[in-house]
Amino acid sequence: MSLMSVSIIKVFLQDLAEVQKLSSSKIEACEQELNKLIDFARNRGKSILSVDGKDLMSYLRFLRSEGMENSKINQVLASLRNFYRFVSDKNFLQHNPATDLTGPKAWQTMPKFLNKTEIDKLFAEPDCNSDVGVRDLAMLELLYVTGVRVSELITIKLTDLDLTKGILTYLGKSNKERDIVLGKAQSSLREYLPARERLLRQKKSDLLFVNNYGEEITRQQFWRIIVEYGKSAGLGHITPHMLRHTFATHLLEHGADDASVGMLGIGESSKKAEYTHLADDRLKSVYQKFHPRSR
Repeated sequence: MSLMSVSIIKVFLQDLAEVQKLSSSKIEACEQELNKLIDFARNRGKSILSVDGKDLMSYLRFLRSEGMENSKINQVLASLRNFYRFVSDKNFLQHNPATDLTGPKAWQTMPKFLNKTEIDKLFAEPDCNSDVGVRDLAMLELLYVTGVRVSELITIKLTDLDLTKGILTYLGKSNKERDIVLGKAQSSLREYLPARERLLRQKKSDLLFVNNYGEEITRQQFWRIIVEYGKSAGLGHITPHMLRHTFATHLLEHGADDASVGMLGIGESSKKAEYTHLADDRLKSVYQKFHPRSR
């Protein structure tokens, strides 16, 4: 933390006590919230005085991804507004980055994504004592850690998979060859391959994922699979698009900047954004550094 940041926070906390007359417990809570923001900003190569509105918005979403309740996020939001209003009034900053911050209620109009706790609940649902459950977990994890479309997921071939390198290589949109980092899905895929042989029932298939009868899984079948797991996990109606948006959102929330995520073709809030894949070393490094299940 820079000396400037330390000094400004000290002056702000003093103002909370002497001018705003807040209780010691509220002042202590505010100090803890600012310290957390300092750590978040540092991971982005910034200070608490150099973050912009997008950084602060990503920080609030990061708190939600960690399971923080909306009421608590609103309290953090109020503290941030109070702090940045103070430093702007004291001319420590020319522009107040918290001016346009919104709380969780306004986020409901944006594509829904799952937080870390919800992702863990979803992935705990498949029964990994059964071949079908092992397959379903591998599909869900691969969808989440790569951001592929369902239409791409169900057409991946066994030969596209290189578990030694931890890479999935296949022809994606516009017939472009894609290299996708498998991350933590690598372990699930290793466990799935023996189950795949049993699901095939001595049939032959080039496809990586097959249904209970050793045949191609349709989009409709996969949708039913993910919807059923979402309901049994108590998460409501889960869709494949929500996992794709979660992939993008978690990159942002764990420190990737908008420009880096933009390279992946993923818009933080756009429902129409094209989700391209990790096709070169620079894009792979963004994924490996920032996605929570990249390793």
